[in-house]
Amino acid sequence: MLIAQEEQILGAVDSVVSERTIRRVAFFRRAGLFSMGKKCFQISRALSVDDLWQAYSLVHDCYLARGYIDTMPGGARIRPFEAMPEMVTLVATTDGVVNADTGVLTDS
Repeated sequence: MLIAQEEQILGAVDSVVSERTIRRVAFFRRAGLFSMGKKCFQISRALSVDDLWQAYSLVHDCYLARGYIDTMPGGARIRPFEAMPEMVTLVATTDGVVNADTGVLTDS
């Protein structure tokens, strides 16, 4: 049913790119990142310990599910450069839950 809604919104075009886009939008909508109601995501810098821990745990769980890493102590993937002052972790949250994150290391 969601796929039909996405096709209506995006316009059904017979190409691999549009089908891929439709699937991605449907995935993000199910994750709560897109919503027509009040619930939507907010992108911000992770400043609290809770936001950082959720971000590191999310990366750990995704990498573990894909077989990139073995289980790490504490269930979080924390690398040494995460402690650098130039490191910024950005998170997309919905109702206080981190759904996506990315790390940016600035260069002078």
